[in-house]
Amino acid sequence: MMANTTLVIAVFNLLSGAEDRKLFVGGLSWETREPQLKEYFERFGEVESVNLKMDPMTGKSRCFAFVVYKEPAHLQRAFAAGEHAINSKKVDVKRARAKPGKIFVGGLKPDMTDEDIRTHFEQVGGYSTLEFAGRNWGAGNAIKGSLSPKSIPTL
Repeated sequence: MMANTTLVIAVFNLLSGAEDRKLFVGGLSWETREPQLKEYFERFGEVESVNLKMDPMTGKSRCFAFVVYKEPAHLQRAFAAGEHAINSKKVDVKRARAKPGKIFVGGLKPDMTDEDIRTHFEQVGGYSTLEFAGRNWGAGNAIKGSLSPKSIPTL
C-alpha cells in the first residue's frame, strides 16, 4: 500500500546544514513582516532567508520567525549586539534549535490506516514513537503525524 503512496517528508534541520546560521526570533509584533525582519537583521550580515510563521487558518502572524544567515559569523554579530527591538517591540533572539529526529509525514491517501504507516516505517528502520495529530480531510486528504524514528530513512 505504501509503495503507491506519495510521501512528503520534511526532515526539519537534519539535512539543511543551517543549524549554525539560524536564529529564532520570538515576541514579534503582529504587524512585523518578512521584509522588515530582513532589513533589520541585515545590519549584522547577509541574510539568506527569513521565514515568518503564519497561521494557515487566519493568515495572521504567529509572532515568531526564523532568520538564516549566509555565514555563522553573522549570527554571532547579532548575538553580540545585545537586545533587539523591531517595530518598537523588544523581541527574543536566540539560536534556533532543531528537534532531533522529528519529521512531518503528509500527502498520504485517505484509505491508509495507522497500521499501514507503522508497517512502512518499520521497514526503513523503525520508530521510537509514532503519534497522529489527526486526519485533516480539508487539506488534500492528508494524514498528519510526527515520527521520532530510531534511524532516519534515506530520502
